[in-house]
Amino acid sequence: MDTIATFIQYNGYWNDKLQYTNFSVKGLLIPKDSSMNNLEQLLANQLQVNLEEENLKIKYQVKPDYPPLIIQDNDALVFYFQMKSKQSDPTQFPLCIEIEKKNERYIIIRFIIEINTTKHQQKCRSLSTARQLNKY
Repeated sequence: MDTIATFIQYNGYWNDKLQYTNFSVKGLLIPKDSSMNNLEQLLANQLQVNLEEENLKIKYQVKPDYPPLIIQDNDALVFYFQMKSKQSDPTQFPLCIEIEKKNERYIIIRFIIEINTTKHQQKCRSLSTARQLNKY
């Protein structure tokens, strides 16, 4: 399995000069056939992030003072792999990871959906039981 060696910078921030600063760093081997979902899972495991509660923003820069590019889908990930494969220096194009809490509204809506789904399933079971009892 072919991999791409990259550095992950995290727990930092972007300053007004478009520099990701005050970060921690780890190394990671990313399989070249990874999808966006695979990459997010790899990063979540490496950084001990719970994707149920937090979002990852994955960015990198192609040169200093240049706005960061965001990896948000499979096409952007393939482009990143192409950029990395042309570089022999593994420190080029590190992934800069921003970890954000999912907003409370998202969590509340998800909770309500789960409650309503459970209530619906219970209602369906009750109706099914009632129908079965009416057969007799």
